[in-house]
Amino acid sequence: MKLILIFVVHASAVWNALHDSRGKLGDAMPCCEICDEDLLGPGVCPDSMRDRTFQKVVRWSEWYQEEEVDGTGIVIPCGLRVDLDVSPPLLNGLYVRGHLHVQDGVDISLRSDFIYVCGVLSAGTSTSAHQSKFEVTLTGMHTVEESGIDYGVKAFAVFGGLIYLRGIEKQSWTFLKGSVYPGDTKLKFQNDVDWPIGSKIVVASTDWDAEQTEELDLIESVAHNYYVVSKPFQFAHSGVPPTAAEVGLLSRNIRITSVCDVNKNDQRPICGHFVISHT
Repeated sequence: MKLILIFVVHASAVWNALHDSRGKLGDAMPCCEICDEDLLGPGVCPDSMRDRTFQKVVRWSEWYQEEEVDGTGIVIPCGLRVDLDVSPPLLNGLYVRGHLHVQDGVDISLRSDFIYVCGVLSAGTSTSAHQSKFEVTLTGMHTVEESGIDYGVKAFAVFGGLIYLRGIEKQSWTFLKGSVYPGDTKLKFQNDVDWPIGSKIVVASTDWDAEQTEELDLIESVAHNYYVVSKPFQFAHSGVPPTAAEVGLLSRNIRITSVCDVNKNDQRPICGHFVISHT
């Protein structure tokens, strides 16, 4: 499974809530105990979700209602599987108690103040990776509080549920072959990679200063494992073993990210966080 989580996390308040509630709540149980093994394939559904009760299946484009109840968010109830076939408008929040499955063959953007999963959220199956783009963006300042836990704002919270996201599998990293210097716009890799033009990469710092790590895009292939990048390097990066810089692939077809706001009191960033609680 290839999944990138791009967050800045300030989790102290969330951790305190989780720590205080564990003694009261114990291990979480899924909302419905239903998991569609016929859809997801063998080996995906956990023991806590062995109910084979038939679920009604609908497409999001047919099911979604513009007016959300009390403005608190959309709820996918138990006994319902919703196939996400379009990019919804911005949501105040999303509660997945039943099953939300991302339909392949179309790029989907899901924007919500928060996402709470005690059912199933899936993209791809055990026999087939999800091929299209699926991006989740956590937005806004609505909080989510469930089962005695306040998860804060911009939360992607899982409480007893199942998250199964299987994207396209690609080589995730390699090394520079040959050093690069400030002003250079080309780089070479030590190993063959399957990264298409347009991929976003990160080149690690080979200095004591971690701030010299740089993010760039591959914009042209000029020879085998030799690429033009989107902007000149700002810093030198060694390409000589054993200190050759690591180069990582940041592009993924499944991404979870967030909008960052600023706390007006102390100017700290308020960004998304991913919480797996009692599960």
